[in-house]
Amino acid sequence: MLTLYYGFRRSGLDGFLILMLLLYSLQKLLGYRKEKKALFWLSGIGLYAAYRILTAALFGTDLQTAAGGGIPYWIYFATLFADALVVSFRFLEGSLYTKLIYISIYTAVVQLLKMVLGPLYQIEGQIPDATYALLDLTSLAAQFVILDLVCHLYRRCYLTALPKERKRRYLLILYLPFALVVYYQADRLGAFSATTAEALLALIIIPALLILYYMFASAISSYEEQRRLDFALTQTRAQVARYRFSIEIEDRLRKERHELKNNYFYIQSLLEQKRYEELSHYLNDVIGEKMEAISLINTGNTMLDYLLNRKIAEAKKDHIRIYSEILVPANLTVNEEVLSTILLNLLDNAIEASRSVPDPDIHISMSCKQGYLCCDIANKVTDSRAAQLQDNPHPKTTKADRRAHGLGIRIVEETVRGADGMYSAGVESNYYTARFMLPLEG
Repeated sequence: MLTLYYGFRRSGLDGFLILMLLLYSLQKLLGYRKEKKALFWLSGIGLYAAYRILTAALFGTDLQTAAGGGIPYWIYFATLFADALVVSFRFLEGSLYTKLIYISIYTAVVQLLKMVLGPLYQIEGQIPDATYALLDLTSLAAQFVILDLVCHLYRRCYLTALPKERKRRYLLILYLPFALVVYYQADRLGAFSATTAEALLALIIIPALLILYYMFASAISSYEEQRRLDFALTQTRAQVARYRFSIEIEDRLRKERHELKNNYFYIQSLLEQKRYEELSHYLNDVIGEKMEAISLINTGNTMLDYLLNRKIAEAKKDHIRIYSEILVPANLTVNEEVLSTILLNLLDNAIEASRSVPDPDIHISMSCKQGYLCCDIANKVTDSRAAQLQDNPHPKTTKADRRAHGLGIRIVEETVRGADGMYSAGVESNYYTARFMLPLEG
């Protein structure tokens, strides 16, 4: 067994596997350029083989030990970095900046893991060979687990392309991994005393803290900027929807006037010809059916009526029952733009949530009380979903587009707040209820 262990170490197979894990992660993140899959892997393996042959000729086959001699560690780390950068730059998609960051952080983690295991390497030759081999192989397995977690983090939190004017920020991210690798390699070579080493480490950490703060502040600023853009975009969509509704209202009125004229002439014709039985049938069946199709909600507020009836019709197509109680005056003095934005988002959310609920229904109530327009929109939720919402008001989304999760609610909250209104939401008797109040104008 020890013979196999020493052969494994002399072959550099552990370093090869570390490189292969990095290359595999990079190709998963970035994708091949023009389907050069075979050349990518052959180049990576070829460069590593060339490194092993060259270093074996110069230093032998063993890595540097605590006693000195063998292949210096800095050559291994330089080769790992250069090999991954060259083949990824040549055969993978993506910018050089992103590749530098992925490879630099990965290489720095490998370096730090070697430093963490420094005490183990120091006792080589001082404990039984079999015990050392077991500890070394166990530590190697632990290194692979940690490096795999780094690659998993890359896949979960991948770097997106930045505008050209922001690419300088990438260089700031590279500072810490480069500085640590250089520092630890210089320390291993005995370039400075313990006191000097401590001072240099502190000197490295201070800029790293400032860079961390800068990146964190920039991320918050970018988030706020994106949030404002999302808010403006949603308001624009609501405005476009209102314009579309207005056009459809006018078109509908034209068609109804034309149809009313035709109905009038047909009824008049039946009366003049004294065809009373046909007239009765026409009034009961044809006109009666059309009367049932007339909007259920008719408050006298054209935009509000049309928006509510349109969403109710949309819900009925998905077999969602709608119960409404709308008690508002015909001259409702509420900002139409604000009300439309809120209702569009809340009704869309309620309808979408109801599609995954057995026997769904939505309750809409609206009335004016003490100078406020008060509205409740409640949609049925399952028992498990109700418990989840009670424990966590911001649960994981079930939407296909996860980036859109919570955007509608944030827009509603900001719109209500901007109109000096009030908004609340919660679970009441297995119904998720969104409630808002808007002050009446004038």
